[in-house]
Amino acid sequence: MRPVSQIGVGDAVERVYDAGHELVLRRLDLLAAEARLLARSGVAYLLAGIVALIGWLYLVAGIVEALSRSYPRANVEIAAGALHALVAFGLFALAARMTRKWAQR
Repeated sequence: MRPVSQIGVGDAVERVYDAGHELVLRRLDLLAAEARLLARSGVAYLLAGIVALIGWLYLVAGIVEALSRSYPRANVEIAAGALHALVAFGLFALAARMTRKWAQR
């Protein structure tokens, strides 16, 4: 390695370029690793969501079937749909409020 007094502007620019290039390569490697991790966890969450949705559908169908023995089936299905609509509206309102709080930070 040459003494600092003998390093020219061209050498300094080359070293800065090499450092930037190395940094970009390391960031790309990190991005690829994070993408692989996200893909693995994303697939797991997707499968869990599908299983939960199927379970929820069976649960609601069972409740509707059980209540339809005591009440008219149409009324039970309307009540189940209305309950789901109210819960969805509440979740949308909660998400909107949380988004506004997050945006104000």
